[in-house]
Amino acid sequence: MKTLSAYQVKNRIEVNPDVKLVMTLGPDSYAKCHIPNSLNIWNIEAAKVVLPHDCEIIVYCSDQSCLASYYAYQQLERNGYRNIWRFAGGLLEWSKANLPLIENSKQHKINIHHKNQIL
Repeated sequence: MKTLSAYQVKNRIEVNPDVKLVMTLGPDSYAKCHIPNSLNIWNIEAAKVVLPHDCEIIVYCSDQSCLASYYAYQQLERNGYRNIWRFAGGLLEWSKANLPLIENSKQHKINIHHKNQIL
């Protein structure tokens, strides 16, 4: 599993605006707090619709102990995605690095509720 730090994520999205930054927690968590310009995709059906197989994808969740991004990485890989990274530190590491967050918003929200399955 390929992983990135907060500053590596920041650099990747600055260099390549086509990187898909994906918060893998549910819509309530996303509405409370997320990294700017990230998508809220928390199930594999939504991922298949929204994410092209040839794009670079960075998945994240709340912090190192949260496994949602870990499982999302595995599901994406099983479904043929190859350019995937996991930002394991998630929101906690991003916040500790004093990087911007969006709170109490529903911007860039993409949810396809099918089988209520986490990505």
